Amino acid sequence: QTLRALSAADPGLGNAVEYAAWTLTHGHRVNHVTILLNTLGIDGVNTLADLNALLQAEGFEFNPAGGADGWSQGSRAVHLEQSSTLADLVPHTFGCGSRAEVPCSFLELIQRHEGFRGFLGQNAKGIFASTNARPSQPVA
Repeated sequence: QTLRALSAADPGLGNAVEYAAWTLTHGHRVNHVTILLNTLGIDGVNTLADLNALLQAEGFEFNPAGGADGWSQGSRAVHLEQSSTLADLVPHTFGCGSRAEVPCSFLELIQRHEGFRGFLGQNAKGIFASTNARPSQPVA
């Protein structure tokens, strides 16, 4: 409640508040793992859209981010493309005793072009939406 009030009082705190809430809930658990398409070597998977389609066929849900396939950010022109799955929901009991299924960890998928080694700020802004794209569900 306090974190939500802080975020409402100063919208600029929104991302910091969300990250703080996630950390308070999950502690030192891994938030996400990044998979680099360039090193996978999977036959028939040559683009990020191919990898997204493969994982969707296996039941992974994606963070809607736009792009030609509806899930990707960035482009060959900026030398980096990325997408992310929605976080798994895990049951959690809060200190007050209430229980809910809350978003936990997700996969980030990237494809680098022309030797690019960095990250793009505009892409990073949406990646953590993977952990807040679904509302919490009460646990029975």
